[in-house]
Amino acid sequence: MIDLFPECQSYMTKALYPNRSSWAKSYLPFQFNGRIQSTQSVESFNAIIKKAVNSTSTLCDVEKAIDKRHESESKYCQLIDLKAR
Repeated sequence: MIDLFPECQSYMTKALYPNRSSWAKSYLPFQFNGRIQSTQSVESFNAIIKKAVNSTSTLCDVEKAIDKRHESESKYCQLIDLKAR
């Protein structure tokens, strides 16, 4: 990104990069995709939300469902990394 936008280097390295663990998954998927944009990740989260939401759901319920899925994916990626070693 810095190579593409050198005028933003200071902002990216001082403000964005230190907060990288908070970046949105839909913009930074774990899987390599060869710079191909896909809605698959977003559709996956839409399915999670649809399963978690009903007429009595709160926003906190939805957040918990998404967080649970993200945690599961994170553990899966860690397992793949360990197997690759």
